[in-house]
Amino acid sequence: MFREPLTMTAPSFRCEQLPPLWSAGPARLHDGILEVLAGDGLRVPVRDVVALTLEPALGARLLLALSYRRGLATEHRRFWAAHEDHDPLMRLAREVHALAANRRMRRR
Repeated sequence: MFREPLTMTAPSFRCEQLPPLWSAGPARLHDGILEVLAGDGLRVPVRDVVALTLEPALGARLLLALSYRRGLATEHRRFWAAHEDHDPLMRLAREVHALAANRRMRRR
């Protein structure tokens, strides 16, 4: 009697697939709206931004993390960025934080 040999399969590891940011224009601030040009794209008014951080990740990559209000919920999105985009993205984060702080001060 012939039997099929047992086949071994590799374990499946869950690896989060983040959309990359494109070096031609990873993200920009235009008329008070933060635009991220990754995946399907994302446009968020600065007044809705809760947090915007840039963190080192594995290899020569950076992780851009964005939290923003959408209705009554807070959405969290993360994007990969090339290490070469560090300075422009840091300037962008400072601009977004400054605009958000100015808008909060005007409301008082």
